[in-house]
Amino acid sequence: MVGDQTIKDTRERYKNTSMFVPCYNLTQGKIKVYDNIDGTDDDIKLTDISLDTSAAMFYFPIRNHG
Repeated sequence: MVGDQTIKDTRERYKNTSMFVPCYNLTQGKIKVYDNIDGTDDDIKLTDISLDTSAAMFYFPIRNHG
């Protein structure tokens, strides 16, 4: 559905909308929040973010993003 779209694509398409996706790293015990605000997460694909969400941890294997 989202194909190869990145966070940068969402910022360009929805200029007046902020996006926040909280994820929990089980191996490091840390929270990561992806956003389309400051550009640090621009190159991350939306499919990768969906796999990183805690809601998907029972369906997908734990991912290692370094």
